Amino acid sequence: MPYITANQALLEQLEGLRVPVEIRDSSGKVIGHYTPSISAEEKALYEQAKKLFDLDKARETLAREKGQGRPQGDRSGTSIEGAQGMKFTVVMLPEAEDRLMIIWAAHANQQAVTDASDMIDAMLATDPLKKATPTDNYYWLRVDPLVVLCSISVDDRLVEIVDVRLSED
Repeated sequence: MPYITANQALLEQLEGLRVPVEIRDSSGKVIGHYTPSISAEEKALYEQAKKLFDLDKARETLAREKGQGRPQGDRSGTSIEGAQGMKFTVVMLPEAEDRLMIIWAAHANQQAVTDASDMIDAMLATDPLKKATPTDNYYWLRVDPLVVLCSISVDDRLVEIVDVRLSED
């Protein structure tokens, strides 16, 4: 197969991407597609996420609660500016927020749960496609002791947390 050699600027843009993306020229015309290589270790992580979350239930929850999430992060609804000026608003759907409150109340180290939740919010607000791992039509991110399943809309610069679990489960 013919190939091109990517220069450093292109490598920096593609670094960390885990999902296929369109490559467009400055006028917005699609000039090609980039599909990252997926290692055996990443494939194993996808399978782990599929076992941890019920993806059918996640689809139902997202359909039922879309647009009802409460902004995360600084809790004021302000997006956090990420790499290259990209801003994502992170919201947690009501069912996920209820699950997080139950986890927090029952956990032996409530500060660890709070810290993990705050770290997840910050990571998802700043370039979530490079920090979360795709699985089917969702993404997941693990910061012990939590793991979250979320939906990412690049066009809307919106991350919706659909489910939260303990990573030890």
